[in-house]
Amino acid sequence: MLDNCYGQASIQWQWLYPGPYDRDDLGYDICASTEGDFFLTGVANGWNYFPNIYVKKIDPNGFVI
Repeated sequence: MLDNCYGQASIQWQWLYPGPYDRDDLGYDICASTEGDFFLTGVANGWNYFPNIYVKKIDPNGFVI
């Protein structure tokens, strides 16, 4: 997660979330929930290399819920 959109960004925390197929997966967006958790969205390349959309919900410490 990055902090400060108008100046030099600083990393608040970073985490690697392995995809279901251990291929080249991409995270696209993150948004906060009303409960204080976060939703991550991205694409995981499947066994046939067709992209699969995924959503992960994480707590403020980065752990998958």
